[in-house]
Amino acid sequence: MASGASEESIKKNYFRLVKEFHPDRFFGQELGSYGEKLEQIFGRVTQAFEELTDPARRKAYDRSLRKKPQRTRRKPPGRGTPQKPRPKKKDPS
Repeated sequence: MASGASEESIKKNYFRLVKEFHPDRFFGQELGSYGEKLEQIFGRVTQAFEELTDPARRKAYDRSLRKKPQRTRRKPPGRGTPQKPRPKKKDPS
């Protein structure tokens, strides 16, 4: 979500994510370790919603974002810069 997202946008995205990750959606299904992961995701979504819709907590969250240095994405090795071709292995025969 964008840092200046409106409360309406936050609610809309929250309800979309709740429908996708709510543990009751998978009631009666054997999920194994995925069930625990779903509960963790659902808990984080709920926590984020509560933090972003409470004005005081939202202000504190926005301040914390400004203090953190921006991370830049690194390109995976071998992408974007040409590499020297590897010498071919000689045939032992």
